[in-house]
Amino acid sequence: MLIDSYGRHLTYARLALTDKCNLRCTYCMPENGLNWLKNEMLLSTDELKRLMHVLREAGIEKIRFTGGEPTLRKDFLELVHHAFDTSAFPKISLTTNGTFSETVREEIIRRPWHSINFSLDSLNAEQFKSITLRDSFHQVYDNLQALIHSRMNIRVNMVMLDSVSAEDIHAMIELTRKSAVSVRFIEEMPFNGKHYSHGIKWNALHIQNEIKKQFPSFEAMPFQPGATSQDFASPDFTGTVGIIAAFSRTFCGTCNRLRVTPEGAVKTCLYAPSSLSLRQLLREGRSNEEIIHALKAAVLNKPKDGFAAEEMQALKNYQSMATVGG
Repeated sequence: MLIDSYGRHLTYARLALTDKCNLRCTYCMPENGLNWLKNEMLLSTDELKRLMHVLREAGIEKIRFTGGEPTLRKDFLELVHHAFDTSAFPKISLTTNGTFSETVREEIIRRPWHSINFSLDSLNAEQFKSITLRDSFHQVYDNLQALIHSRMNIRVNMVMLDSVSAEDIHAMIELTRKSAVSVRFIEEMPFNGKHYSHGIKWNALHIQNEIKKQFPSFEAMPFQPGATSQDFASPDFTGTVGIIAAFSRTFCGTCNRLRVTPEGAVKTCLYAPSSLSLRQLLREGRSNEEIIHALKAAVLNKPKDGFAAEEMQALKNYQSMATVGG
């Protein structure tokens, strides 16, 4: 079992499969993309399969495939099948931008995911294009509707850029009126792979006030340990609405997660530097027991919260979200 120095049990791992993404969201990476990792720098198919078993032995109960965009990996479905077919984890989840093909969509729908986080920052096709610099809205929206209709546990994540309007928020909340979907508004973070300046126009309190002003029937639900989202429910809506205070970092006290970057580095906090190279241990032929021992030592250095983690950075040189595992 992985326990940090504050007594928190880490049971959730976010496993980034790639740093590559086919969108160019302005809050995530530069327009021309990044210096993508070479294939030999990424964990291989076999290494990822073995790592899943190591994480399970270490006490991880839930994994989430992230990226970059995880469905871009050629072996994405092979890794998904392995995770489900070996029953390695009680909970298996996915974060995607929704640009996948119909073939991948059907394979996703076949599996009993614990949850699927769907990154979608606007329901307006032109605004979507201005944010992502790609004309993929209709493909993304069709995939979202297909997954919603399949009765999966879908969470639509919207990053709150300064350009977001009250009308954008209202339109997104309307998704939850008749569908059992969770719409979550995320404070913008500094992980955009370029110079960053943050006015945090849409902080958590501002978002909450806007929701209550337009939809007063929404009431806060009990905050769940290990959660990142403060959720709200209304008797008039089938789904729920949530706010993720990712920049304010008000949820760190019960954090139960770690991240594995595309090149196999462990990050015990999104804002912290990497603390262990699992790729090196795997390629050195270390046993599962040795890798778990190293993981336990790394977890002991997990910072108290995101602000303490930020102080661990030698330079405030924020990478793209694609390179740190979401």
